[in-house]
Amino acid sequence: MAILIVDDNATNLLLLAQLARGASALPTNTFDDPVDALEWCEDHTPELVLVDYRMPTLSGIEFISLFRRMPGLGDVPIIMITTENEARVREQAREAGATDFVAKPVEATEF
Repeated sequence: MAILIVDDNATNLLLLAQLARGASALPTNTFDDPVDALEWCEDHTPELVLVDYRMPTLSGIEFISLFRRMPGLGDVPIIMITTENEARVREQAREAGATDFVAKPVEATEF
């Protein structure tokens, strides 16, 4: 079991991993490419997923949709990290399977 973190920005990956380690004893697995993260999920079941909304290969919504279609991953909590406050984006993310949202820049107290 691990916390899966997917963000194309290396600084964000480091920050989110540090915050996750401070909140949980679970190991973190970080990916800067959502396709690589999905491949990892073929053989692993994360306890929690943190995923960025804006990424070049797949958007966070596309990632969530593909993740939710994978066997055994339907109940894993997914938190989307986003600067988007638009109701449309959040609605699409929820429809794809997002559990909750955290706004960027991520504050330790909110996390």
